[in-house]
Amino acid sequence: MSTVRVLEPFVAIVDGVPASFKAGEAFDSDDPIVARFPGSFAADNLAGDVEQATAAPGERRNVRR
Repeated sequence: MSTVRVLEPFVAIVDGVPASFKAGEAFDSDDPIVARFPGSFAADNLAGDVEQATAAPGERRNVRR
């Protein structure tokens, strides 16, 4: 099973109750919500595309100040 993520926040009625979905929230691709709103989700391929916010120990970043 693959994982998908919410593209933009949205609210939907699920079993008669309003439910909110946040951008970036992960769901299983077989989830009924994904099947019901397929345009609101995208394949989760972010695993290798995330930039590290701080330098790792011993890593030097060249920044001009």
